Amino acid sequence: MKASKTIGVACLAASFALASCGGSAKKTAATTTTTTAAKTIVTVAPTTVPLPVTTTAPTTTTTAALPAGYKAESPTGALKKNDAGERVKKLQARLTKLGFAAGPADGLFGAQTDKAVKAYQAAKGLGADGIVGPETSASLDTDCSQGRC
Repeated sequence: MKASKTIGVACLAASFALASCGGSAKKTAATTTTTTAAKTIVTVAPTTVPLPVTTTAPTTTTTAALPAGYKAESPTGALKKNDAGERVKKLQARLTKLGFAAGPADGLFGAQTDKAVKAYQAAKGLGADGIVGPETSASLDTDCSQGRC
């Protein structure tokens, strides 16, 4: 390199503010060269450094085994005897608040919950089959929306 040309380290830090160093800029794919009357500044273009990839081990959810004879409730379908889950627990709590003894809100649709559902259905003039389908669900929703449960 000729003695009249030096690398401007001060301008290296300001590679994106070329106007502060004076002169013109010529960009190539990898470098920016700034030339002034007294010096030439070569700035290497910034590179992209890949960020480390964070991985998470898959999680598993363990659920308690259901008592014999019970099966997990359908997430959206009708509730009936021997179903088990959160929707059954909510049903039991609603029936109890409405005065129908559904037993503990344990999420198990057993004989006591079945009897409470049938009593509720009979009191509302619905078919007392013990299945909490669309009609029974709508009736419970109406009662609860009116502040009864």
